[in-house]
Amino acid sequence: MGYNGGIFNVAGFYNHINVNGLVHKAWSIGGNVTPVPLVRLNAGYYGYKSEQGHGVGDRKDHAYTVSAKFVPEGPWDYELGYQIIKAKNAGLNAGGNTLIPYQDASGVTMTGTGDKKTLYGSVFYHFDRRTEAYLAADYMKLTDGYHLSVTNGHQTQNEVALGLRFRF
Repeated sequence: MGYNGGIFNVAGFYNHINVNGLVHKAWSIGGNVTPVPLVRLNAGYYGYKSEQGHGVGDRKDHAYTVSAKFVPEGPWDYELGYQIIKAKNAGLNAGGNTLIPYQDASGVTMTGTGDKKTLYGSVFYHFDRRTEAYLAADYMKLTDGYHLSVTNGHQTQNEVALGLRFRF
């Protein structure tokens, strides 16, 4: 469901899914507001609860995000944001890494609790309505029992992207 009201927009969802006999539920609400013509503020919340196998208990996630976009006159725009995912009692795979939501957790025997925090930003240059160049970067930090295989055992990760996009 959603509402687009000019300077204020909001949307949300709820779903209920069964994966190998285990119930997964997720819900979210988010929106944005444009308090002045050159600035858009965004915020959102995501909740997730799932059953897991082998009597380890339910997983409960809460995620929050806030960001701002600044679009001055001319071809440039800038965005800065922050996201935190708080996973409580999340199933771990055989390598000790946190399962992503909706992943089959029927064989889970270990769990972990922790956070994934990400600070991100981008700069866009718009050549015209269809072509733009961008520079984007983020810094991610994992805390406590939140582990990801893509970090190769590290608790922090930096990413930088430089690109050109053409829309058809």
